[in-house]
Amino acid sequence: MTDAIRPRIDYALLGRAFDYYLGLGYTYVEVPYAVSHDIIRLTLPPQYEPDYVAGLGCLVGSAEQSLLSLDLGPGSYMAVSPCFRPEPVLCSNMPRRSWSASPKSRSSPPTRAGTSK
Repeated sequence: MTDAIRPRIDYALLGRAFDYYLGLGYTYVEVPYAVSHDIIRLTLPPQYEPDYVAGLGCLVGSAEQSLLSLDLGPGSYMAVSPCFRPEPVLCSNMPRRSWSASPKSRSSPPTRAGTSK
């Protein structure tokens, strides 16, 4: 696959992380990608303003904000969401590497091959 059409999201890594946390007993929750301004402000640094979509709300910077918007009660939850953060990308220069998929990686969250957690 050429770099021009290579997805920037590593879906295989997301799948391994999903399986890892399910294996630890977390409950998967489908979450909204837009939430209220009050929820966004709980985690968004004060120097940033959220992206607002009329009729929907503010676009989330992480599934954490989405989970905070739900009335789930006590438990261990996980979710997957896009990141609509306004901050500059910190690792856009990182070289592409393959991700570790060895069975030993099941004892810790999936990481890039050759790097620590």
